Amino acid sequence: MLNKDILKEISRNYGLTKSGGPIKTAFIFSVALFILDKWVLPVSWLPELRQMLFHKGIIPVAILWVALFGLFYLMQISQRLLQPLKIAEQIENDIVESARNFGLGSFQLTTVLKKHVTQESGGYFFQRFLRLHNLFINNNDRTAAENLRSEILENDDYTHQLAFAAVKWSEWAMPLLGFLGTVVGIGKAIGSLEGGLQWEEGGKILIKPELIKQSFEGMATAFETTLIGLVGVLIIGLFHSFLKKRLNQSLANVEAIFTVAIEKTKGMVPIVQVSDFGQLKNEMVQMTDKLTFINDNLDTQQEERKEILNMVETVIAEDPRLEAIRKILFKPIVTFDKTFEQFCSNLEAEITNNIFMGNDTGGNVNLLFYQSDTE
Repeated sequence: MLNKDILKEISRNYGLTKSGGPIKTAFIFSVALFILDKWVLPVSWLPELRQMLFHKGIIPVAILWVALFGLFYLMQISQRLLQPLKIAEQIENDIVESARNFGLGSFQLTTVLKKHVTQESGGYFFQRFLRLHNLFINNNDRTAAENLRSEILENDDYTHQLAFAAVKWSEWAMPLLGFLGTVVGIGKAIGSLEGGLQWEEGGKILIKPELIKQSFEGMATAFETTLIGLVGVLIIGLFHSFLKKRLNQSLANVEAIFTVAIEKTKGMVPIVQVSDFGQLKNEMVQMTDKLTFINDNLDTQQEERKEILNMVETVIAEDPRLEAIRKILFKPIVTFDKTFEQFCSNLEAEITNNIFMGNDTGGNVNLLFYQSDTE
């Protein structure tokens, strides 16, 4: 079932493909073509086609308008649904690659999403990955992320179905208008034929050429309107199939990206959230201070031990007979000097600069974000 947020998003996306624009554009183009036929184009330019479209009554003109409406609506779908997906794959490639390589909840994806929030450059992938990322971080639930992915894909598919509803109507209306033209044309032909052939006394037949001509014109109209309707359906259907295939391919690519990002989190759960960075930093600094304190105590103990050993050396120098106890008292001394303190300082700097300032450390940062649930 679709929740309220999904339904709101469907409404927003459906608003991108309103019928008002294509209706007006198709009407303007139909009027423009009629003006060109009547006053601009020479009579010798495509006379049969123009006669068929503009001189056979209102039904061929209606079929032309429906065909133009379908074409302009398909152009609107391409511009407002397909093109944003293609552009998002290029502009938001950093989000896609971070999700593919490191998965939801990763530090890399968090950094990229924060960058897009700062730049206010969020698009198709930003909006969807932000929801998936936050859900996984807050709930530590991979199944919930999978369910949200299914809802997002269901939303996109339903949005495209709604967008193509008007196109399907045009494909349905054109053959019906052609059939209506056939009925009107045959009716006109039969009526004219009845008046064009009159029986007189003595078995003679009176033929009226004008009515016979109208009868044949009605039959021509019947077949021509059917032809126009079928040709229009073929053209609209061709573009419809092509555009729908492209959209399905794009949605399949989106589904693959979401699936890979979620699969990257398999067996791993986030243990640190963005809000915990400050606390983690303080804990690491406190640990560094404790290590430094231990180092200072070790230095003091080393100095005291050196003084005792110097006294032993002095005694041995005065009485060589005590040389035998040198090996018992003189054990190897580990020199700590300032090396350990420098290590602690470097550790603190590395934590501060590479983790909390958002720098990339070649993937090792994931050790702070992920912990195997099998360990």
